[in-house]
Amino acid sequence: MSEEPTPSAWSRFTTYLSKNRSRVARFALLVALLYAVTDLVSSSPRDATLSLPLDEVRAEARAAGQSGDEVEITILVPDTGEPLTHTRQRLEDDARELRHDVHLAPGAYDVRLDVTGAEPRRSHFEIPAEGVVRVRWSSPP
Repeated sequence: MSEEPTPSAWSRFTTYLSKNRSRVARFALLVALLYAVTDLVSSSPRDATLSLPLDEVRAEARAAGQSGDEVEITILVPDTGEPLTHTRQRLEDDARELRHDVHLAPGAYDVRLDVTGAEPRRSHFEIPAEGVVRVRWSSPP
């Protein structure tokens, strides 16, 4: 009685692949499709609201004899400083914070706030998901 040698794992694997090509191809296509959809969803733009504090900026503008009622908000790319969005608006007299809606892809951004009569403020923020992103100003230059 002669014993047949046991096929190696690689031999069994290649035999399986040759017999089940269409199954393996469908499985590989499904994995690639799931990866592509996951990547697409994770990088799609999200709605968020920036919460921009105004107390110090408006106090500085009023100390300079300005009303501090007009503001400009600019969203910038951090590395290049290239503006992505720019908004100009008037503030109500008693506004202590400004809410600004954005629709941006997840990642890091800079925001610049220019208030009439005050030094411009700049800050860095990240869009992780939907919701409110609270901004803290760095000292004026």
